[in-house]
Amino acid sequence: MEKIQEIHNSKLQHQDEKLKLIIKQHLELVASVKALGQVQGDIAKQLVKQHEDTEALYTALGLKQDISHYSFNMMDAEEH
Repeated sequence: MEKIQEIHNSKLQHQDEKLKLIIKQHLELVASVKALGQVQGDIAKQLVKQHEDTEALYTALGLKQDISHYSFNMMDAEEH
């Protein structure tokens, strides 16, 4: 009976070690995913900034009109 208990305790200890390893790996994975999300956010901010800078440059060079140039105001329209 004592031998069975030792085997059982050994198996429980082994399972406990496996679970600790799985938990450690899970926490590392969560940290990596969080870091990846932050990198993606930074890249998105850089893309938006570069787009805005490019739009400003095109407008300054006269290659593109401001969006208000294309708008139509019904209140200012003359009747036909």
